[in-house]
Amino acid sequence: HVGDQVAISCDEGYHLCDDCTDIATCTGTSYDTGPVTCVKEEHCDPYLAPAHSTVTPSGNVTEGNCVHIQCNPGYLYDNMFAGKSDPCCVFDVVAGTLGWEQGKTCAASIGECVVCNDIT
Repeated sequence: HVGDQVAISCDEGYHLCDDCTDIATCTGTSYDTGPVTCVKEEHCDPYLAPAHSTVTPSGNVTEGNCVHIQCNPGYLYDNMFAGKSDPCCVFDVVAGTLGWEQGKTCAASIGECVVCNDIT
């Protein structure tokens, strides 16, 4: 019917361009839409977990989203080095590509007790 509206969406892995409309209105013989362009979602490859840690999520991450680095038991974030516990997939203006922010590394807890079997 004239005036009816439908939502416009893109296939998985794509999103509407920033200036695109997500609604089409029936004019009677066609649909009136503004610009409609589906753009491939860019992503960063999976974040490689630093030693002694796990990273979630483990797959590809789209621009602007982040992962979380969790140190394994007995390890803490190494504050000697810069980095984030939740590095994000960001656009590097200089390189012209997507890449990861620097993430934290994990180091053994200071003062952790070690059991020695060779004490006599």
